Amino acid sequence: MKVYIITRFGICQSLESFYEREIVYLENFLAKSINVQKKYITKWIILIDINTPHYICEKIKKLAPPDLLHIHIHDPFLEKATRPNIKKVFQNIGVKANDKIIEIRIDADDVFSNDYIINVLNVLKKSNFVRKYEKVLIDTPEGMYFYPSKKKFIRVRKKNYSIQALYSIFNQNFFSSYDYGHQKLENRVIESGGYCYNLDNKPFWVRTMRHYTISQFGKTTSIFDGRFILIKQIVKEIFFNNLTNKMIYKNEIRLSDISGRFQFSNKIIDKLKKHEQAVKKYNFKFSSKLKKIINNKSIKSAFVLKKVLLDMYCSEQSERKKSEIVKDFYSF
Repeated sequence: MKVYIITRFGICQSLESFYEREIVYLENFLAKSINVQKKYITKWIILIDINTPHYICEKIKKLAPPDLLHIHIHDPFLEKATRPNIKKVFQNIGVKANDKIIEIRIDADDVFSNDYIINVLNVLKKSNFVRKYEKVLIDTPEGMYFYPSKKKFIRVRKKNYSIQALYSIFNQNFFSSYDYGHQKLENRVIESGGYCYNLDNKPFWVRTMRHYTISQFGKTTSIFDGRFILIKQIVKEIFFNNLTNKMIYKNEIRLSDISGRFQFSNKIIDKLKKHEQAVKKYNFKFSSKLKKIINNKSIKSAFVLKKVLLDMYCSEQSERKKSEIVKDFYSF
């Protein structure tokens, strides 16, 4: 079974201010955990936008050995989609019909543990799953929130969240873990006759909780984030069945407790704290047209707005208006 890691980095984005903020995490965080497990990985696929600044592309090329790294350049207006077609990406790197593959989707500022991939492989090799099912989703509910501006790690439990490994056969029924949101993937696997397994007992991932949330127009994280863990834990357990966000806070973790399983160090954490503190709040300046779209459609996410603009582009006949849509698309 071949293992493919899929990471999206700046799809539908061109602003240097975005990349200056994000590349620090990719270089110091995820790339380190990829390289320490590279003997288990067939390819690390990084999905980037056609308008990614050249100097950023050069930095990405240095993140991993050339035989491990595959950079896929996506043009949303040529492909008429905000997401690349992962099946075509796999075909382009030599995946053939009926190949058995494991794909792991992880965000550019998140990280998995040093023993994550070997644990996934062991589950599939030692169990009877792959002989009984065409698709097997391995979820890891146990993980940690990392607040870089506070140098704090909080252990949490949340299903279908940060990273998921999907074993499947590359045939006409193939779909990617990237084709669905984290919460929807389990249902899709079950609907297709597959099986879902929880990799439990210890944290396998760290999700970065940033001071400003880029996907939600620069929304600032709450002053209570990363604090009052015991109270949150009690409240969550009491009202768990009535909550839409079914996540349990557990306890604060010291760096010494995880340094052997994750690519962390005091030096990196201090660097990321300074980086977050230096980041200025994004001031989104939308044109009157964009403001009207946001208000009329009650759009609260930058990703959703870009999808709306792309749909407008595809239905537009005027080349002048198409050009204006592209400009708006890459303006924030």
